[in-house]
Amino acid sequence: MLLKESYMDKGIADADAMIVVSHFKGHGSGVYGGSIKNVAIGCGSKRGKIDVHLCLHQTVGWNSWIFNGDNCLGEECPDHVLCDNMCPVGAMKIKKDNTEWDGDAYICCFGHQRPLFRCDLWGREKYEDWRNWFLVAMGDAATATSGTWAWRTSAT
Repeated sequence: MLLKESYMDKGIADADAMIVVSHFKGHGSGVYGGSIKNVAIGCGSKRGKIDVHLCLHQTVGWNSWIFNGDNCLGEECPDHVLCDNMCPVGAMKIKKDNTEWDGDAYICCFGHQRPLFRCDLWGREKYEDWRNWFLVAMGDAATATSGTWAWRTSAT
């Protein structure tokens, strides 16, 4: 167990029951989790989603990854406008020939994650650890969520 607590959306936490209808869909980091991913991510509050994605985890969280802003082509890149508009608080800024990252402004929106992997802005030294622990965290969150209804059922 990695997560010691789980944060659920209030509407889901107050529900008497839940039916999960899954379809076969892959997830870049969550593999084919189906119902587990739907419950772990779909039922979480914003804080719950941040915890499951391990954004601020002290060992494998994105806030501890090495940032290589000089790997960015800057304004020469065809995706520079997309990347520059990705972060709602401006934690990442595309410059003429690189990009800058303000980790203190980072709000765990994960908007910067996908397009920047192909640019190697983020060091890969912790990626495999993060990916493995992310799967564990999804299982923890799904277990905690389903345990909410099990507790209610046994308490009545």
